[in-house]
Amino acid sequence: MPILILVIAPLCTALGYGLSGCLLALYEHSPWLFGLVCGAIWELLVVFGLHWILSPVMLNNISLLGYDMIIAIVMVPTAGAMVGNYCYLRRHEPHSETLTGARHSSLLAVFFGITEPVLYTYLVARSKLFAVIAALSGVGGLLMALAEVRMYSISLSSTFAVVAAYRPEREGQLWPLLCFVVIVLVCFTLALGASWLGRQHERAAAQANTQVSANAIGAVCAGHYVPLTAVNDPIFSSLMLGEGYALQPDEDVVYAPCDGTLSEDIVFAHALGLTTPSGTDILVHVGINTVRLEGKYFKLLVAPGSTVTAGTPLLHFERAQIAAAGYDPTIIVICTPPEGWQVTHAALAAGAAVCPGQELLAVSAS
Repeated sequence: MPILILVIAPLCTALGYGLSGCLLALYEHSPWLFGLVCGAIWELLVVFGLHWILSPVMLNNISLLGYDMIIAIVMVPTAGAMVGNYCYLRRHEPHSETLTGARHSSLLAVFFGITEPVLYTYLVARSKLFAVIAALSGVGGLLMALAEVRMYSISLSSTFAVVAAYRPEREGQLWPLLCFVVIVLVCFTLALGASWLGRQHERAAAQANTQVSANAIGAVCAGHYVPLTAVNDPIFSSLMLGEGYALQPDEDVVYAPCDGTLSEDIVFAHALGLTTPSGTDILVHVGINTVRLEGKYFKLLVAPGSTVTAGTPLLHFERAQIAAAGYDPTIIVICTPPEGWQVTHAALAAGAAVCPGQELLAVSAS
């Protein structure tokens, strides 16, 4: 608190006065350049709480001149861009109850002139989209200054600001008012497009990441690599069930080889089914002929039907007891990709040591 009061507050006050002086000097030198700069940086000022530095200037203009130019320049274009952005989010963001409530309240706040909810709940986390919205607001502010749009009373950047921009008793009011409406609508429309493009880019990146993680099939535990054709079981070694790999395990835990959903029809836990986001089916079979143990020495660590990520512990088994009971504890992993996809193998020699998660298979479209 002493540092805040004695150091930070005075510095912020000095910064505010300095910035206000610079902006006003810029307006006297070039109103259109002031409109461009202020429109672009306004929401950044809001983030740091520095937007209040211009409020006394706005009030003073209305008191002395009967109108103010800064309100239209710095607030209205930003509101138009904000509303356009958030209208798109209302339609295309995931429909969770919490997010929907936040979206509704934020959009309502923007209509009534409060842009902070949109700013803090969405835009500050997306720097590129924030920059686009700032650019749109800067262009809108420039156009407001060129059109000499004036506000005749204090108004927030709400849908009702149009009332403050019109005085029927003054001559030549129709043109600035028309410019006011058109500029806001243009910012609104461009923000919709910018939000759509930004969202498409996010989805494409997410799908690419999902595809990469879904295509890589890793080792289910630490052990030594065994080619599937060398497994001591003709059903697996003949590739009758599909391609894959086998491991001589060095530990007693089986981990998820990739992201996916666990099968719901798990009977004895020695065999697990997993379906990846790309539709590939994975079978993890611990031991040869271990179905005869009827689940003894095996313990499932996750519930059937669960969605898991690569590396999640799925199964604990007692390797020594399985071997003592006369069963081969070799772990077999079978991969069945969707039609038209192919499986490629990592270049490993028989007996090579592998660690959990090491990529042994990859699934890709033919």
